[in-house]
Amino acid sequence: MNIEVAVIIVNWNGKKYLEICLESLKMQTFKDFETIIVDNGSIDDSLAFLENNYPEVKIIKLEKNSGFSFANNVGIKKAFENSEIKYIIALNNDTKLEANFIQKIIECAKNNPGFGSIQPKVLNFDGTKIDCTGILIYPEMSAQNRGYDEMDRGQYEKEEEIFGSSACAVVYSKEALEKIKLPENNYFDEDYFAYYEDVDLAWRLRLAGFEACYCPKARVLHVHSATGIKFSPFKKFYLHRNQYYNIIKNLPFWMMVKAILFMPIRYLLVLHGMLIKKGTVSKTYQGSSNSMNIIKSISKGWLEIIKNLPNLIKKRKLIQKSKIVSNWEIKEWFKIYKADFKKIIYG
Repeated sequence: MNIEVAVIIVNWNGKKYLEICLESLKMQTFKDFETIIVDNGSIDDSLAFLENNYPEVKIIKLEKNSGFSFANNVGIKKAFENSEIKYIIALNNDTKLEANFIQKIIECAKNNPGFGSIQPKVLNFDGTKIDCTGILIYPEMSAQNRGYDEMDRGQYEKEEEIFGSSACAVVYSKEALEKIKLPENNYFDEDYFAYYEDVDLAWRLRLAGFEACYCPKARVLHVHSATGIKFSPFKKFYLHRNQYYNIIKNLPFWMMVKAILFMPIRYLLVLHGMLIKKGTVSKTYQGSSNSMNIIKSISKGWLEIIKNLPNLIKKRKLIQKSKIVSNWEIKEWFKIYKADFKKIIYG
């Protein structure tokens, strides 16, 4: 049997979601795929559950939680040991696929061979609201899910080009992943650990000339931030730090400088959001010690940025050297796929 598709699922203490996810994979009309689960050192009996109920699934056991990026890379490398694999489906463990999901998204991928990634229509778990229909970007390198939290009224039913795809459910072509990989076969940048790693990958694909496509006929339900708590200091720390990683690695020099100079203004706007009790930062840092906790988080982020700066600069040189798009095109992306900055700050 010629298998061209590998589904990669990273699991960390996600036993309560795995049955729904894997049963939806069993029900797929498209059958020619393999499933690889990379377990990030779970302690919730996920492994026993998988071994007892899903012997057909390939399981890779990691000793500890090594992060979303590292675990996905482990799965992708395992999949590429089979030279016939042409498509990687990265899938969160807290998802449920419609029965024709793989069929529709692979059809879309084959109909759009120049695209690096295909984004399905991702809905919240009861199917009423949009979770993601693609990534939107802003010049200071934050990002947001297109359509997030909007009622699904059929406003995103057009197959179209988008900036990039969210890794909660996405198809990447092997050709694209091999072209943009970093040293040591880092497809996702393992320095990120978690959050914004898919935004970084979207940027590297774009800079290398690969576009992204939104496929509304492929539908998936998703429990947003199930593994990582939605309003958590952990998540905010990595989003803050990794935003700078994206700035340093992926932007042309003058855009990079402009983005860094804008960040103090961003901090002030976030502070304003806290004062009026709006925005995700306000919901994350509550109580009398919230200001000090934010300062600690920002300081820790900056320390890690400075510590990792030589490595970031090396990656920047590789990425900028291999990019084939013009600075004018990059500037246009911020117009075409512009995020709602007010919504990013104030919710």
